[in-house]
Formats: sequence, structure tokens, C-alpha cells
Amino acid sequence: MGISDTELRAFTDKFYDILQVYDDVIIIAAVVDTEAMSQQYNQPQAPSSLAYRLVFERIELFLQKNTEGANGIVIYDKITKLKIKKKGYENLLYRQHLRYLEQGTD
Repeated sequence: MGISDTELRAFTDKFYDILQVYDDVIIIAAVVDTEAMSQQYNQPQAPSSLAYRLVFERIELFLQKNTEGANGIVIYDKITKLKIKKKGYENLLYRQHLRYLEQGTD
């Protein structure tokens, strides 16, 4: 089950309309080019894990610089059917998050 380009554009337009109501919203995102990563590295990190690490690092840096009243939320997208079939992906993501909080990242 997918979403058409038209539906995606409509969603994005509505999302931006909502964000424009607030002048203090900061969006931090990470996009991983999985094809390029696979060509560059013999054993690349899982793209979802890498994207989460990049977002986590950027949110942490932002919150450190803007600690007064700053909050952060992570919206994690693009969980494939294959990952849904693998039981425990949420648990792996949770453990990765705890490890980053306790030990930092590379």
C-alpha cells in the first residue's frame, strides 16, 4: 500500500501550512542515500540505524545550544514491511537510543 505523488504533495503542503503558524519550530532531518552508501562501503551501517544516529546527534547539539525551554521529538518514518516482520525492531531502536544517551556516538 503506497501513497501517490499527488497525495504526498498534498500532505506536505498541509504540513507546511501548519508549521507556518508557529515561528519557533525547527525541523531536523536525515536522509541516507542507501545506493551510494552500499557502493562506498563494503559493510555499510544499516541505513535506518545511520539515519537515526544522525538525527539524534543533531537534535542533541541543538538542545545543548538552546536548553532554555527547548524540547525535541523524533518522528521515525519508513519502516519497511521487512523490518515490521522482524520482531523487535522497536526494541533495537530503543537500545540504540539508550546507548547514545549513555555513551554518546562516534
